[in-house]
Amino acid sequence: MVRNIASVLAFALLLSGAPALAADGEGKVSGVLKEIRADGKLVIEEQGPWKGPGTGLVSRSVEISPSTNIRVVRSTGTWNAADANPGYEIEASDFRALKPGDFVTVTTGAKSMALSVDVMRSDGEVGMASPRTDTLISK
Repeated sequence: MVRNIASVLAFALLLSGAPALAADGEGKVSGVLKEIRADGKLVIEEQGPWKGPGTGLVSRSVEISPSTNIRVVRSTGTWNAADANPGYEIEASDFRALKPGDFVTVTTGAKSMALSVDVMRSDGEVGMASPRTDTLISK
């Protein structure tokens, strides 16, 4: 009886993990675009966990296709809560917008296929995650 219960539990655990093993789910890769290869793949250097010297940086490759949605995101330097994307300007583009050295965030689907690529352009600004403090102070 105990063996039967153990077998059923083992089988149930195996089945519950099967969907995770069978499908490549949607994921994200963010980092510096290192290379745009002729075979349609982007090589991205991503910062991973730091575990001492020689660790932390990981190269990942994703494939782009004609259906990949590519957008260029720029900081506007202003922060208006009424904007659809406060503090940012987003422009649809194509693969020609991609340049080595760009910071990109790629949303992937099955088999590391890029569904969308967001290219962050700084235009010399720093600290783009929040508005400049001088725009928040009322005079």
